[in-house]
Amino acid sequence: MNILTCGPLFTELKDSIDIYLLQEHWLFHCQLKMLNDILHNYNGVGKVVDSSDPITPWRMSRGYGGTAILWKKNLESIVTPLTIGNNRIHCIEINGDSSLIKITTQELRKLCGIEAAQKRIQDRNEIIEARSSNKTLFYKLINQQRGKLSRRIDELNVGDNIYNTLDQIMEGWKIHFGQLAENTLDENFDSNYLKTTENEYKNIIELCKAEIHIKILTIFGNITRANENSCEWRLVERQLQIKSKDSNSWFIDMKKICIKYNLENPLSLLYNELSKGKWKKMTTTAVQKYSTTRIKEEIMYYFSMKYIPKS
Repeated sequence: MNILTCGPLFTELKDSIDIYLLQEHWLFHCQLKMLNDILHNYNGVGKVVDSSDPITPWRMSRGYGGTAILWKKNLESIVTPLTIGNNRIHCIEINGDSSLIKITTQELRKLCGIEAAQKRIQDRNEIIEARSSNKTLFYKLINQQRGKLSRRIDELNVGDNIYNTLDQIMEGWKIHFGQLAENTLDENFDSNYLKTTENEYKNIIELCKAEIHIKILTIFGNITRANENSCEWRLVERQLQIKSKDSNSWFIDMKKICIKYNLENPLSLLYNELSKGKWKKMTTTAVQKYSTTRIKEEIMYYFSMKYIPKS
């Protein structure tokens, strides 16, 4: 727990807790005296991360670590701080009534969590009730919850209109985001550049597809060189013979690829086996020829393709 932010909790529990056992108080050596300032009727001792090599105040970073023990001043006569332990363990000796009330770190964290949750629920209920009964209070609570940032917008400009009251600003935001959802054409927008960019994008996609098509044709070539009695070879023959062009079969997609790159009918390629080298040369040449022809035909329309040689 960060002890610097838990003052209200200690104040609330002061009548029910005699001794606190704390860890992660986030103090440095030069801040240890604050343990005695948290509550006026408590004394405390603690250990910090820089106990062996104290950090000067102007070199302090974000706090971390540390252990501490706080006890009520009326118990001072029976509480004795001990020097045993290490730089992470602090001990005290209590001589007296063993029925003293104590709270462990786990219980304290639980109480902190419960307190924070109850505060959130209370704030939420106030906002819900004010929304239907008191609009002024509702907006006031909303602004308090938002903090300082809620006061940043005093005036909102949307188009040629100026909105400067809370209701007007809300309406202005509504109009603004409504306009963002509409298709508009700015007179200063470069539509030609947009069209050129879209064409380049489509061409890049086609080039990527070409690489995928080469891999598909390579797989088909491996099947054509398989034994005619193999399951793969017979499956290809069956699918190419019975499947229609509207089928989602992988083999029909492969057939469309052959048509696209002006290759022979897949069945003819299946029956007329080619060596691996000839197959690779035939397919890569066909794909490259198609891509090169397309680029040469459309190079004049692409902004960045002017850097690609035409020959």
